[in-house]
Amino acid sequence: MQRGGRYWIICQQREDTGRIPVSDEQMRGYQFSVESVKDYLYKLLDCKPYFAGPKEETNKQQEVIGIVHSGKLRLTVQLLYQNFYWLLKIGENTLEVKDVIGFDGHSYVLQSAQKQYLLCADKSDESRDRRRARLLATVDYYKQIGISPIYETIAKEEGVSLYAIKNELKEARKDRTILKLKETYLKELRERHFGLSE
Repeated sequence: MQRGGRYWIICQQREDTGRIPVSDEQMRGYQFSVESVKDYLYKLLDCKPYFAGPKEETNKQQEVIGIVHSGKLRLTVQLLYQNFYWLLKIGENTLEVKDVIGFDGHSYVLQSAQKQYLLCADKSDESRDRRRARLLATVDYYKQIGISPIYETIAKEEGVSLYAIKNELKEARKDRTILKLKETYLKELRERHFGLSE
């Protein structure tokens, strides 16, 4: 709410707090919504779906966006809410969202220097089993929606050789745990596809 050129809010949790002043900088921060930022980053970074499985108990809010490629590395992109701040974490690198994404009144704007920092990594943080299950699910999914050639397309998307993809898939098909996880991933891929198509 605004009165006399100043913004303020009322705390819903405590009756003895009264009006809480809000600065202009904080008001600019309210231009963000979690879902719109997630959609913006997913498209901007060309993310692949991330399958989190059952949510772990945690004392911080976590919104996983997807998997992004940095060279040949696969890094998890997520938003974290800690100590009243939203953080953008890619791999092991973390920055406050307000230092990475701006809002010009019409659309979000990404700071290129911070993007380079966030995408700098020494190793992937997507586990081998999750990656293999994701690749198997992608093969089946691409068959269903008619993408061809499948292996070549996936190799290009992953930034690795065709031989590497075929070898990964061969090993993945030997593991029952991965095959079971693949079915979960495939179900989510179908749901996302039909959800976006409606």
